[in-house]
Amino acid sequence: FLLISFVYYLQTKPRIIRMFILLFVASVIFVYHEILFSILSSIYDVVIYRFKENDNFFNFILSGRDNYVREAFSEFFKSNFWEVKLILGGGAFMSFRSEYVSGMIFDTLEMDFFDVLFMYGLIGALLYLSVIIYLIISSYRISRKLSFLFIFLFLHSFFAGHVFFDGLPVIAGVILYLMTKHINTVKSKFCI
Repeated sequence: FLLISFVYYLQTKPRIIRMFILLFVASVIFVYHEILFSILSSIYDVVIYRFKENDNFFNFILSGRDNYVREAFSEFFKSNFWEVKLILGGGAFMSFRSEYVSGMIFDTLEMDFFDVLFMYGLIGALLYLSVIIYLIISSYRISRKLSFLFIFLFLHSFFAGHVFFDGLPVIAGVILYLMTKHINTVKSKFCI
């Protein structure tokens, strides 16, 4: 999101300022290329290590969250009132828990859809999906680029989580929503 925002920011600036900014970024990369290469190499090594250590590609992409979801469903169905919790949800504290245990702490699955499903039930999950579909369709009518940004935001929400239950990523969603409401201004300033 930061890279996309930076590219759009550059498009709003006159050509000479764009060249200056790009020259500055290239200079920083040139001066610190060894440190940057070392950091990127470390990241690459970690990714390769995790890929080799995982059972399958899906488990690698989700960083083991699929196991959390499987365990959560298993515990969820142990609840005496799982049918009611499936429709209405178990609330933020109990969500997928089958019973209260003294000293139990708030826990999430780190995948927003399943967190919404367990906390707010099928009603909340359907509302969540309807808002997503509405935003994607309405943004597609305005700009395909904007709809792709929404799609990427919601894919991140589904697979990586922490979009709707964390304050910082919500800002990106609010910015995208405001862009759809004021699209003519956005198109003229950011050349979408």
